[in-house]
Amino acid sequence: MINKLTKNKTTGLVLTAAILLGIIFWVVDSVLNFYFFSEHLRFMVFQRPETLLESVATNISFYTLFVRISFLVACAIGGTLTAIFINRRKKAEEALQKSEEKFRKVFESSNDAMMLLDENEFFDCNNATLRIFGCTIWK
Repeated sequence: MINKLTKNKTTGLVLTAAILLGIIFWVVDSVLNFYFFSEHLRFMVFQRPETLLESVATNISFYTLFVRISFLVACAIGGTLTAIFINRRKKAEEALQKSEEKFRKVFESSNDAMMLLDENEFFDCNNATLRIFGCTIWK
């Protein structure tokens, strides 16, 4: 399923954006943890990271790691589902366009009179209708 999704350019962009959002969250959470929470909430932090790199990658509590990984996974799942819905919508639009073209050809080439009606009047007709009613141009 993932191989099918990554072949489409739009799908690749959606998945990349979702993963990038997860990575941005990871970095922002690390920066906030290092600069704000470590400095101002020392009584809540058991092990304060000494450098920003420790806050990003090495000195991470289990709870923080769980939250960051959960957010990354949620972004990946959301991106995958969004990509699936985009692909389905594109396929449905292509199928609708093919169907419209097919029925337009049948409508225009038919020797039987065909009119398209709405609540008040007809808004389109084929050449056979014009011939039967003796009209030359449809206005």
